[in-house]
Amino acid sequence: MFSASKKYSSAILGVYQLKRVEEFIAKRNEVAEVYNEELAKLDLVQTVKCVPSGRCSYYKFPLILDSSLDKLKFTTLLDKKYEIETGNVFYPPCHMQTVYEKLGGKCARNLSVAEEILARTITLPMHLAMEQREAKHVANSIQSLLQHVMRVPSF
Repeated sequence: MFSASKKYSSAILGVYQLKRVEEFIAKRNEVAEVYNEELAKLDLVQTVKCVPSGRCSYYKFPLILDSSLDKLKFTTLLDKKYEIETGNVFYPPCHMQTVYEKLGGKCARNLSVAEEILARTITLPMHLAMEQREAKHVANSIQSLLQHVMRVPSF
């Protein structure tokens, strides 16, 4: 349990961060723009772009891998060879989580496409201290890794 002082310090931090939310969103969008630009050149990955009339906070930056790629091997090599850690996008989806099923949740539709895409989605580094050059490094590392994958069929 949190002590009262920790609760208040978390609240104070939250209030302070809300005052800078526009700055934070702008910074994350700069990094996302680099990712979108650089990764659009690659055939075996796809980014999830914000709609032109929309606004994205880019809490996470998802990257969808081609179905020909092994997600675990890809992320492991990205980490070992280039020291780039990746994450996941909320997998399994809500309708597949045990708590949802236990509460009697029943999905009325087949969501196999969503399940398949989420199973191939990773998240790239995204944080406020990240510079555009670091985002380019991540994108270039992914490009190099994909070139390696194309040369080595046993990936």
